[in-house]
Amino acid sequence: MSFSGGGDSAFATIEKDGRSLALDWPGRLPKPKLDGSTATYPNVLDGVDLKVTASAEGFSHVLVVKNAKAAADPEPAKLRLPLDTTSVQLT
Repeated sequence: MSFSGGGDSAFATIEKDGRSLALDWPGRLPKPKLDGSTATYPNVLDGVDLKVTASAEGFSHVLVVKNAKAAADPEPAKLRLPLDTTSVQLT
């Protein structure tokens, strides 16, 4: 498992036994702030952080809406994350 250091790469990738799954962000990511197993990419949208956390089973990601203006913005609800897989079928 790896998380992006920022830029245009996938923000989270898991690879095992020739299979992989990667989630990308539709734009450039800032350099993350690390806290234990969590990488926080600040202000990926205006007033919104992306938090990605590693666990023994994989990873999770959440958008942290930091203020009322960001909460009123419809953009986070419409967000679609690019996904790339190798030898994995999603259903």
